[in-house]
Parts: sequence; C-alpha cells; structure tokens
Amino acid sequence: MPSAPTALKYPYICRAINWRSAAGFSVANAGIALNDQLYHLTDSMIYSFHMPLFFFLSGLYFQSSVERHGRWSLITDKLRTIVYPYVVWSLLQGSTEVLLSRYTTAKTGWADVLAMGWQPRAQFWFLYVLFLLFVLLTLLYRKHTRWLTVMLSLASAGWIAQQFIQIPFPLDFIASYAFYFLAGSAWMRWQRQGSSALPPTFTGIGILCISLALSGVYHIIWGFNYQSRSLWLMPIALSAITGICLVCQRWCLSQNAWLQKAGAAIAWCGRYSMPVFLLHILTGSGVRIFLLKVLHISDPAIHIAAGCVAGVVIPVLIYRLQELPVLQRLSLLFQWPRKQAN
Repeated sequence: MPSAPTALKYPYICRAINWRSAAGFSVANAGIALNDQLYHLTDSMIYSFHMPLFFFLSGLYFQSSVERHGRWSLITDKLRTIVYPYVVWSLLQGSTEVLLSRYTTAKTGWADVLAMGWQPRAQFWFLYVLFLLFVLLTLLYRKHTRWLTVMLSLASAGWIAQQFIQIPFPLDFIASYAFYFLAGSAWMRWQRQGSSALPPTFTGIGILCISLALSGVYHIIWGFNYQSRSLWLMPIALSAITGICLVCQRWCLSQNAWLQKAGAAIAWCGRYSMPVFLLHILTGSGVRIFLLKVLHISDPAIHIAAGCVAGVVIPVLIYRLQELPVLQRLSLLFQWPRKQAN
C-alpha cells in the first residue's frame, strides 16, 4: 500500500485545480455565469487549510533530509528541485500569459514576469516561500531533542504576530507557514517514535467534521474568509490536517481490496504532484479558452470538470514524455539534472 504522505497529496491538488480552473468564472469579462457567493465561500473554505496542508507535507521529511544529506548538500539540492523549476515555469507561464492576455481575464505585462526575483506570481509563490523556509530552517537546524519544540514555539509566536502586525513580503508568508512546515516534521517524528496503534477510523472523520463545523461558523456565521486576520484560522487548519492524516493512514492500512486499489491509484498520481502543480494553471486556462472561444461552451460545470481533468492529465502526460529516448531533455523543464559521479 502507498504511504500516507504520498496518498495525501493528490486529492487536494485536484481540489485546488478544480477551483483554480473556476477562478475566472465570476469575472464579468469571462462571459461565464457562476454563483459568485458559492464560489467565494467554497474557495475560502478550501484555502483555509489547503496551503497549510501543502507546507505540512513539505516538512514531513525535513529533519531526516538534513541529517542524511547535511546542510549545504540539502540547500544545493533544493536549488535544483525548487528554484530551478520556479525560474523556468515562472518564465514559461508568464510569457504565455503575456502573449495570450487578450484571451484571458488577467492582464499580465513583461515587467510582472521579470519581477519574479522579488515578487513571485500566481501559484509560484509557494515554491518561492518553500525554498526560503528550507534555507532558513536548514541553517538553524541543530541535532538536539528540544530543537523542534523550540522552533515550533517560535513559529507559533510568529504566526500569531503576523495576525496583528503588518509584516513585509516574504517575511509575512514565512511567518504564516513556518509553523505548518515544522508541524509536518513533528508529525513524522511522532510517527517514528509513537505507538503502532492508530486511533479508530471514525476519529479522523470526527476531527474532519469538527474542522468543517469550525470553518462553517467562521465563514458563514461570522462572515470572515481565509485572508482575514484571525486566530481561528490555526485550529481550522490544524483540525483539517489532523483529520486528513488520520483518515489517510487508516486508508493505507486497510485490507479492503477496493480501498487498496484506489490508494495505489492515488499514490501513483501523487508522484506527479510537482508537474501537476507547475502546469495546472496553463492547462486549465488553455482548456477554458478553447471551450469558450473555439467551441463556444460557457456551461460552468463543463468548464470546471474539463479544467480539473486537463489540469491533472496533461501535466502527467507531458512529464512522462521524457521517458521516450528522443524526448529525454524534457526533464530539463522540471529539474536540473544531478551531477553524475565519476
């Protein structure tokens, strides 16, 4: 069966793509009718835990990676696997957006694209902040039993501070997500040191229900959104992440044949999380333009479904093309190759 960390990635990438592909629908010049209130509510409820979950997953193997590779080797590797694709795809996607800006709802200029060194665009802010977090925490890392506890305390203080104080970019994003990154490391340490006995399946489902209830009160009754400054965002995100982790772990340990097959399929898709992340905006937007401008289809359901499927399938197909001998150099789109040992 697949590991829980791998199984965790794919469903939430799909949701992000699904609603990212719908992002232009509520804009008047997109020409597509969509329930604007429902869209913003669903988008905000997803994003109240979606990016914290991504940083949590990114931090799962942080400590073991530092201890195995060493500080400078790990930072060098992240230059190859994070910074390099960040630069390549910021230029590729940005250039495409500039050239096709008359067909899209967003108006992008070359100045926006070339500002990627200090102002990341679109979804690429995640890679930008993730690399800074890796560098910062790698340099601060100490092989001490209390290091993680101390850093989690500092990160939680930073998270609380940025709810009340205006902090300049990128320090505000680091303060927002360092806690979740370190929480991923803490979860993995607990997994390695803790008991093999997991809570019952309904524990994870119950925690997810609590998270949904908290999110409903936060968004619907109080009228806040994921960009609001509120201390309630942390319990909403943490309860969602905890519930998801527990459910996925139970799923991975299930002896049910159907669940095993579904888990294997999700794990297979999860291995392509980076190319899906890099390409889903381009492919989803391309499908929307094709449906709207060429086929003249404006049905929101068709756009959302087609954008979600294309945002996953097309990136995977493009990534797998590098397996063909004549197209091996396509791998340079996704990461700089490792140095070959002499």
